[in-house]
Amino acid sequence: MNRYLITSVAALFLLLALVALVEIIWNQEPEQPAIETPAATTPTPTPTGPLTIQITGLEGAESIDDVWAVIEIPH
Repeated sequence: MNRYLITSVAALFLLLALVALVEIIWNQEPEQPAIETPAATTPTPTPTGPLTIQITGLEGAESIDDVWAVIEIPH
């Protein structure tokens, strides 16, 4: 009788451990895929000549002092 009780308790403990393991695995968040940047096959072209800027919408300007612009050059 004592051997049967020990075997039953051990089997129930293993079943409970298996259920807990399945619950832990089932509720895990999926892993986010790693974002890989594509390898550059050609280098980015760099400007070699003078920069030409065309400004439009100067109808109300009386002189060049009335015109302003911000030019950002990315690095």
